[in-house]
Amino acid sequence: MKRKKKGISGVLCVQHEEDVFCEYTKRYLGVILRVPFVVEYDLIYFIAEVYGFQDRSCFSKFLEMLDKSPDIMFYEELEKNKHSGTVLIGKKSYGVLKALYKTKSVLRGSFIIKGGVEYFPVIVFGNPKKLEEKVREYVSRRAIAYFKVNMDINIEKLSAAAPIISKLREELTHSEIRVLLAAYELGYFRWPRIHSSEDVAKYLGISKSTFLEHLRKGEEKIIRLLHDLLKT
Repeated sequence: MKRKKKGISGVLCVQHEEDVFCEYTKRYLGVILRVPFVVEYDLIYFIAEVYGFQDRSCFSKFLEMLDKSPDIMFYEELEKNKHSGTVLIGKKSYGVLKALYKTKSVLRGSFIIKGGVEYFPVIVFGNPKKLEEKVREYVSRRAIAYFKVNMDINIEKLSAAAPIISKLREELTHSEIRVLLAAYELGYFRWPRIHSSEDVAKYLGISKSTFLEHLRKGEEKIIRLLHDLLKT
């Protein structure tokens, strides 16, 4: 058997307009839906685990939304306790799983839905932008899709392991941190680049020139601190 080239691990982030789960998690920002098992890609069957609601009415509202949504074929409440619940659901697919299949990408674990966005942990064996394009091609409703690399890395985790990061947090502005993290997550620093400066700027909702300015200032501060550290 031939060895397959190493894939790129990351998270495919998809925001569907009018999707019942995206709409629910936008309305209840503290709630997370976890989907550990999926079958097929046209009609999907899965168990949704609902976490984080502050009172039982949130779960009741979730069931009401399932009742009203034309995309839900059936559901069955399996379990409910104080802050979580489990529901078996049959739902029409919007094409994300088909896009994964067509691009030979692999879903590598449970996906979650939070704050109106679906997060799919995936391994991509080609250009991640092709996966984004296929998502937009196959979904029946307008959707925004972005692939992010190594999304679990953040400033807080790094600061515990490297004292220099504490200094960086003092030096970098909020805008510079936001731009640097987005550029990293979207593969701007990889070669070949996954997303261009225009892509990252659009994702952040800022102009290309603003993105490049914050990026340049942030990079300069990081290199200056590293320069001082390496010369000592």
